[in-house]
Amino acid sequence: MVFANEVIDAPLDREQLSERWRALCADPSFEDLAAKIELTEWGEILMSPGSKTHGLSAAHIADLLRKVLGGHVMVEVGVATAIGVRAPYLLHHVRTHENRAAQPARLRRQCLGAA
Repeated sequence: MVFANEVIDAPLDREQLSERWRALCADPSFEDLAAKIELTEWGEILMSPGSKTHGLSAAHIADLLRKVLGGHVMVEVGVATAIGVRAPYLLHHVRTHENRAAQPARLRRQCLGAA
């Protein structure tokens, strides 16, 4: 990644975090890791090891949410927050009439960490 030797004086804003997240996602050295990856508001990479049990549980809960509540369920997708790009275990979103037209763009932004 191009940010390795950079000194950061203040927490990054949403756009800076999104740029770092996209660079992280494009970096082949982070492909196929058995870990959840997140960024702090300072751009630090946090990695939490994953497990088969966790993956099966998340898939089961996602399936239940989809069946009971409908909508879309995503597992560990990057979402920009005030404290960095975080990857919640599950993200559930139901389309409503008001946001139906904006929905595909919103989902893409969430997947890129710019929600």
